[in-house]
Amino acid sequence: MFSIKSDIKSILFCGSTDAAKPFMFEVAMHWAEEGRRVFYITSTPLTSFPAIYHDRKKPEPSAFNMIKFIYLSNYEELAKQLVDLHTHSVLPSVLLIDNLHTYINDPQIKEQEDVHIAKLCALLHDSINACARIKKTKLYLCASVIMNNIKQTPYHLYFNNIWNIDSKNVENVVNIELKQMSGAVDSKMNRVMKYKQFQDGTLILNEILEKIED
Repeated sequence: MFSIKSDIKSILFCGSTDAAKPFMFEVAMHWAEEGRRVFYITSTPLTSFPAIYHDRKKPEPSAFNMIKFIYLSNYEELAKQLVDLHTHSVLPSVLLIDNLHTYINDPQIKEQEDVHIAKLCALLHDSINACARIKKTKLYLCASVIMNNIKQTPYHLYFNNIWNIDSKNVENVVNIELKQMSGAVDSKMNRVMKYKQFQDGTLILNEILEKIED
């Protein structure tokens, strides 16, 4: 059985698909530009690049060469990919699962949702941990889900950091709040980052707040 504290740092973004996608893509680009191999799993092909940060330079073509996009439409395809993950000739340093809820809500799955979440998260950790043992280095797992009551699910047992994404449209400007959820991280400090997203898709970081719990 996997150990969440062993060789993985894991992050979960909770929010609408449109709100979470820019942050998922930024994670992919960040590590790709650092020379890390990224496996980006999603249920549907990307038709365009998500919003970008206003001060980000245009990604180098070499960064995209470090990202392997894998399109898997259902849970069965995902499970097979995860079981075989350690057999790839080039192993990932970062595993991203966009829209994880797509595989949680697969109509072919008949078991209770919480049980299925736990099984899939355990499989994710087992798969990336196997790669970490082969590579002998710490690896990264990042996923996004549409979920309002995240604390009522097993997700917090499997992810070191959980961020809630809330977005509101005000006069053609989308205000996005990225909030680190209490109880889901080792630190007692909760961070809130506030962004504005304009019509051209540009994201601007407006404010960072930090709250230290007693």
